[in-house]
Amino acid sequence: MKLYSVDTFWRVGAITEYDVVKETEKTYVIREVGRPDFCRDTLRKSVMRTKYERYCLSLDEVKEVKKKLFEEIIESNKRRIASTEKENAEMAERLEALVAGDINA
Repeated sequence: MKLYSVDTFWRVGAITEYDVVKETEKTYVIREVGRPDFCRDTLRKSVMRTKYERYCLSLDEVKEVKKKLFEEIIESNKRRIASTEKENAEMAERLEALVAGDINA
């Protein structure tokens, strides 16, 4: 059985493939494909995530998760840009008032 994860440590990263070494009722013990000597991780089925990775049962599902993460980042950036533009407009008005002689602008 395979699992797939998307790295979320910094923004959205690579998709990684894992082999399920052992499966219990509540957990998967997984190891990254191509790294047989690398340590195993235990993943709870109820959560399907670790601190910096989100896991899925299929490649299509993890691609959809990655797509959603990109969309969320884009929306967040748009909100941040709009907020910054509003703040810049307010600062420009205060600067004009200060130049015009209003020392409390």
